Formats: sequence, structure tokens, C-alpha cells
Amino acid sequence: MEDKVEYLNKIETTKIDLKVVMNDKIILKDEQRTLKDTIDALEKEKEVLNNIMQELITIDAASIELLKYNGISDYTQISEDLRLHPELIPYDGVLGGTMAFTNIYVLNDKWIYARFEDGHIQGYGIYEYTIDQFMNISWEIIDSVLDGNEN
Repeated sequence: MEDKVEYLNKIETTKIDLKVVMNDKIILKDEQRTLKDTIDALEKEKEVLNNIMQELITIDAASIELLKYNGISDYTQISEDLRLHPELIPYDGVLGGTMAFTNIYVLNDKWIYARFEDGHIQGYGIYEYTIDQFMNISWEIIDSVLDGNEN
């Protein structure tokens, strides 16, 4: 008789454990659904922000046409060329970092505004460019500043 009572107690305990596991499963599914909704909302927000960023392209249509007339079919060629010239960044990296251009904005057919950093410090510069008849781009730094420095 004791064995039967013990067996029935084990069955009741197992039923309770199973209910706890099922309840936990429901909670986890709800959390998963909430996380998926959050991810979906963040993806939509990312898309909206990317669209806003595209609208912030600073070069005007007249400058784009002038560049095309001078042989530059895609003005991003200019920013890509600047990326190849980190020596134009007038500051050395710190703590083992290497300065590199991160955000580059072609302002018109003459100037670029560029952000640079090494992972520890960052700054900004205005660069002037010219394009010769062989489509070579020459660069001159007009001005620059490190964040936190007045000059």
C-alpha cells in the first residue's frame, strides 16, 4: 500500500513539474514573440533612418552634373578616392589606433567634408579636390579639427 501511495505522489509531483514546464514554455514563447516584435520594429526604424540619411546627401544636382561633364559618372568615386589617402588626416592615432576616414560628404564639385577617427579620438576636415584630364584626383586639406580641441 505504501508503494502505491508513493507512486501516486510521484505522479502528482510529475504532473506539477509538467505544468511548471508548460507554463515556462508559454512564458518563453511570449518573450520570443516580444523580442521578434522588437527586432521587427528596430529593422523598420533602421530602414527609416537609412532613408533619412540618404536624403542628407549634401551634393546638389548641379554639382553632380558638373562632375559628370568632367568625367566623373558617380560622385562616390571622389569619396572612395579620399578613403585611399589617410595620410591627408593631419593627426596621428593614439593608443595604437590608426586614423581612417569614416563619413565622407561630397559637398560640391570642389569640396568634401570628412569625419575621421582611430577608434579613440575623432575629428573632421574640409578637403578641396581637383580632377585632371586623366581623371586623377588631387587633394588639399583646407582645415581640420579634433573633437575637444579648439584649433
